Order: sequence, then structure tokens, then C-alpha cells
Amino acid sequence: MKCFNTIGFLTVLFITMLIMISCGGATETVKGSLKGYVILADAENNIVDHSSITVAVYKKVTLEPAIESINRDHPLIGVHISQETEFDHRFSNPLYTATTDVTGLFEIRNIPVGEYNIVFSKEGWGFVYRYGYIVYETANEISTAIDPIKLYPEIFVINPVVEDMVLESDRNYIFESNTDFFPNTHLTIKPGSIIRINPDMTVS
Repeated sequence: MKCFNTIGFLTVLFITMLIMISCGGATETVKGSLKGYVILADAENNIVDHSSITVAVYKKVTLEPAIESINRDHPLIGVHISQETEFDHRFSNPLYTATTDVTGLFEIRNIPVGEYNIVFSKEGWGFVYRYGYIVYETANEISTAIDPIKLYPEIFVINPVVEDMVLESDRNYIFESNTDFFPNTHLTIKPGSIIRINPDMTVS
């Protein structure tokens, strides 16, 4: 009987140790860092101070499963929802933020590994998104000094528009008032261009 009690005690002790080790491992969060360069692309190629550009890391938007299912089953019907259609940083709180130095360099450390939306912004220069960026357990480099992310001055569209217009990628176009395009004018919208229309305003 004594022998069985000893075996039972050792068994319970062993199981307890396994549970403690397992729980300890489960609470450890694997993290990485994010760094890169963001610059202000002055149209006149003047020397620009690239400091104080905000870099913010956001949680991805949770997409509605029912609508995703409809998109999969009926790919030709409606607009496919995605991070591009549903995410807007102005209605979310960032998880992590940093600002650039005079050279445009930034770094954010201790980010749990995972997939995020990254936003680069500065007042008067608009914003740029990078959707679904994966942070690995490494020093992740989203851009370099040779190939930096660029912010361009905001462009205010003046009413009426009398000539053909091309909306370039990563530029912010702001329609502050009702805007009319003259007949026979052509509007070309490139992927990644950002159109901001004030509430209650129309573009026709």
C-alpha cells in the first residue's frame, strides 16, 4: 500500500509539472520589430525634413463571414470586401506608433508576430496604407533608404474640372466642395490613389 501511495504521489507531481511547463510556454508571446524609411516627396525636389512622419500599426479589420461567403460563391456580384474596402485608420486606434527622424528612419520594437495594417501619415501630406503586412520574429524591414515609402502633398481639386485628370497612386485627392467635370473630360484613377470627399458633397 505504501508503494502505491508513493507511485500515486509521483504521478500527480509529474502531471502538475507538465501543466506548469505547458502553461508557462503558452503565455510567452513571440515578438518582432518593424523598421523602415518614409520620406516626403516634394514636387519641386527641394530638400525636405523627413522627421515627424507618423507610422502606426493597426489590427486588421474582421471581415463579415456571410459577405465573404457571398463573394466566394458569387464572384461576379457586388464589390468584394477586403481590408482595402473595410479598413479606415480614422475610425480605429493604433496598437503601436512611432515617428520618423530627419532622415525618415523609424523603428517599432516588441510587436507580437502577426498580420497588421500599417499607416504612414503627416498633416498636409495625406496618408499611405500597407495592408496585411506580416511581422515575423525578426527585424522586419518594410522599406529602405534606397526604396523608401513616399508621402506626397495633398491635392485639392478645384471645381470645375475642365481638362482630363489622372489620379496617381499613393496621392491624396481632396474634394472640398461639389465638383463638376466638363463634358468630354476623362478621369483616370490609378490603383492606390486616395479620394477624399467631404460629407454631403457630390462629384459628377
